[in-house]
Amino acid sequence: MLNVKFEHDFTKVNARIDAMAKQQLPFAASKAINGTTALAVAAVKSEMQRVFDRPTPWALASIGRTTSTKDRLSADVFVKDEGYKTIAPKKALGHQFSGGARAFKKFEGALMRIGLMAPGEIAVPAAGAQLDSYGNMSRGQIVQILAYFQAFAEQGYRANMTTKTKTRLAAGKKKAFGTAYFFRRDGAGRGIWARYTFSSGSSIKPVLLFTRAASYRRLIELPRIVQETADREFEQQFSQAFASAMASAR
Repeated sequence: MLNVKFEHDFTKVNARIDAMAKQQLPFAASKAINGTTALAVAAVKSEMQRVFDRPTPWALASIGRTTSTKDRLSADVFVKDEGYKTIAPKKALGHQFSGGARAFKKFEGALMRIGLMAPGEIAVPAAGAQLDSYGNMSRGQIVQILAYFQAFAEQGYRANMTTKTKTRLAAGKKKAFGTAYFFRRDGAGRGIWARYTFSSGSSIKPVLLFTRAASYRRLIELPRIVQETADREFEQQFSQAFASAMASAR
């Protein structure tokens, strides 16, 4: 479940307060709900930092919430289903919150389109992969691999490498080793490998290994975290909001 709605029944509270207090109740209730869901989002992010290995700012920003109003006393905490110039967080991270298989990444789809990866496989960074500070494969190397294997479709085909560019990449430069990628399917590991050439020799390392997509267990229990936060925080949030509303009304 990737979407959790928080609501509260104010019927009993409403019966105990006077007319002026009743006028302030919707404002206080709305403010309390919003304060509680803000704390719930923070709690989910804290759990992500505990469970995940160096979650990126993008991953932490994937948790969103709607806000309550005095006319709609409810709010949602959810994994965002829209992304800006990238895959939607719900698609990329949904398996972490609900279990099941992870969605294929765009570069994996490109490798499937040209026949290097089989449907149902995923690409796992290996010893020759360049990783960023969060442990993810660098975007620069992913783009380089797609260009090397002519994997960009019509929209980005001009980024694909020519034979001349591949030769220049393999030769390297004065202060940079040469790199040549190749597809390997033997017992050493099916995937994309690289031959690195140095002034004193060369080495071969796997960069991306292809394996069957696994089924993931749920790591973040969003409904439980939101409910526990509401049980722990809402009463105080409402008391503070109601006291503030009453003071302003007098």
